[in-house]
Amino acid sequence: MWSLYAWPITVLVLWSDLFTVGHSDILKYMDLLITGPALVGIHLYTWDKQCLPNCLWKFYAFAYVGWDVAYNLVFKPLHTGQKPGFDVLLGFIILFPLYFGLFKCIRVANPV
Repeated sequence: MWSLYAWPITVLVLWSDLFTVGHSDILKYMDLLITGPALVGIHLYTWDKQCLPNCLWKFYAFAYVGWDVAYNLVFKPLHTGQKPGFDVLLGFIILFPLYFGLFKCIRVANPV
């Protein structure tokens, strides 16, 4: 079931970051660089594979969720001058399984 989510969300996130990036939009490039490992993490969780130590995944999972919230609610609105709308809430709902899988990846990375 996770593959049915992992592949479409990967395409959706990469499509939105790659094809909406302007030449001088450093914020979008930062988002892409920070989101990339989350996409790798969800695929690793899907395939039940270990890649990095548990402590790195734990740090990254919290940092990624914090970045995503800050990016969508603070940085992006400051950069564009628009208030966050319903699309941001919808985005968080769509990305919730990604966040969940990323935190589950912590357990997979170092099984006890």
